Amino acid sequence: MAYLPALQKKKAQQVVTSAFRGINRNAEASDGEFAKTLNLSTREYPLLCTRKQRGTIGTLMAPEGVAARQEALVWLDGENVFYNGSQVSGITLSTDAAMLPKRIVSFGAYVLIFPDKVYFNTIDPDDKGFIEGNFELGASATATYTMCRVDGSDYENVTTGDTPPSSPDHGDYWIDTSEETHKLMCYSATYGSWNQILTVYTRVEATGIGAIFPAGDAIEISGAEAPSGASQTAQDQVAALNGSHYVYTATDDSIVIIGLLDQSVTQTGGLKASRSVPDMEYIIESENRLWGCHYGTDENGQTLNEIYASKLGDFKNWRVYQGLSTDSYTVSIGSDGPWTGAIAYGGYPCFFKEKYLHKMYGSQPKNFQTMTTQLRGVKAGCGKSLAIVDGTLIYVSRTGVEAYDGSLPQCISHNFGEAAFEDCTAGTFGGRYYLSAKEDDTWHIYTYDTRTAIWLEEDGFEAVDFTDGINDLYALNADTGEIYAMLGTEGDMEETVFWSAETGLMTWETVDHKFVTRYNIRAQIEGGSQVKAQIRYNSKGPWYDKMDLTNKARTARTLLMPVYPHRCDHLHMRLCGRGEIKIYSIARILTSGGDGQGAR
Repeated sequence: MAYLPALQKKKAQQVVTSAFRGINRNAEASDGEFAKTLNLSTREYPLLCTRKQRGTIGTLMAPEGVAARQEALVWLDGENVFYNGSQVSGITLSTDAAMLPKRIVSFGAYVLIFPDKVYFNTIDPDDKGFIEGNFELGASATATYTMCRVDGSDYENVTTGDTPPSSPDHGDYWIDTSEETHKLMCYSATYGSWNQILTVYTRVEATGIGAIFPAGDAIEISGAEAPSGASQTAQDQVAALNGSHYVYTATDDSIVIIGLLDQSVTQTGGLKASRSVPDMEYIIESENRLWGCHYGTDENGQTLNEIYASKLGDFKNWRVYQGLSTDSYTVSIGSDGPWTGAIAYGGYPCFFKEKYLHKMYGSQPKNFQTMTTQLRGVKAGCGKSLAIVDGTLIYVSRTGVEAYDGSLPQCISHNFGEAAFEDCTAGTFGGRYYLSAKEDDTWHIYTYDTRTAIWLEEDGFEAVDFTDGINDLYALNADTGEIYAMLGTEGDMEETVFWSAETGLMTWETVDHKFVTRYNIRAQIEGGSQVKAQIRYNSKGPWYDKMDLTNKARTARTLLMPVYPHRCDHLHMRLCGRGEIKIYSIARILTSGGDGQGAR
């Protein structure tokens, strides 16, 4: 009797993936990495779980911006401004395309909105208006110019002439007109001589002028002129008041500036005064100053490439140059190209171009200095991608997402391959970097967990702004106008979260005649949630449903779910569903086979 050889039982081998590493679009993606994800989170790492349900706290008709303060949210809806849910009266924003995008900056109790250059006080509802100031004397109104002391008081016993008074008393004043430039002299009986008062002031009296320009303002005066019947000297002295001035003292109806007048002069109509703020693409607060940058041309066609700092503690004044530590500051920059972003990082104002970082050092104008570093800067259109996460500055450059710790930036987006992100906006909360980015004309919301270095995708919408509050991260949807609480701590909760995770190529590396006979997926499924497994073979054809399970119980269940693929050269697997789920592990059961795979 002939006996056939005994068949050897095929030995199965199990490979378990129990740590999930997020998105990796590259060919070298390892176990636990995915080509695509939707609405997943690292909050239960190393498990794979769904993100938290979001809350919607409001819907805007024309969403232009949102910002969180310590106590409430500020949002911009078309021409209207809202704070803590109520409209701020008396402020109307421009809706012209040239006045977009809007930028909201907090400065102490104040909220500032650019490029409209308006402000309001969150504590005092009556304190609001334009950051810039403008005064124009009515056609029939009058302005009077009078020489005075710095406190606005008049000089007494003043004599004007080419020669001094013959019998002066101590403290008498004499305007010396013997030379082209007149001088104010004061008599000292102690020394028997006339001594020049080097700084002389002029009081400008006009209804309401001091209410617009308080003491400490830097202003520009134009249209100051003496009446036609005045002497040539008076006309010259009043005309000399046109130009830049510092307001030393002010009442509601007067201001005191530097200037010498032989006599009081009254003007009817024509006088103008202004306090200006430079046009700036990016504005930040740092060390009790506002900082900004501008690249463009002025009214004379001259190219400007500058960084500005406001007066210390005063966001209204950008042209105060008194030689004090509180002065404003302006510096011209030599690097090429427009500004692409700005942020205060490590206590220093940082201004970016696509190839440069300009960091400002110093504590006051006399020791301010700019350090320029050539590096991968912020990509144009991605100025809002700048965010500080656990002490690291993260932003989007032309080559990817960068992490900067003060030395040189390091790319942290290698897992996206050659993806090109555009028009990015970012926010941060709880050690995660949230990025709204346009990629191939499609919007995505990506998250990067700095603790695990894992990228995941939530879903896709264009965020006008992200802003972090005390308990949540808020995002403004550009299309729907909805303001989301991204972690769901408040607002109307979304009903269902749909999620998915799609692997890259699987089983292509299983050489020496092995193939996958089964996948075992261990997961915890909340009551009412669904999970489905789909497989696509050999990078073509449809997705085949291999497992579909819904937990109809009211409580969570932990299940081991088998998925049986056909034999093939390689495959992609997609896990998807709705509701909350935690995936503990995915096990591959490998079995030896022959050379002929019979690939489907």
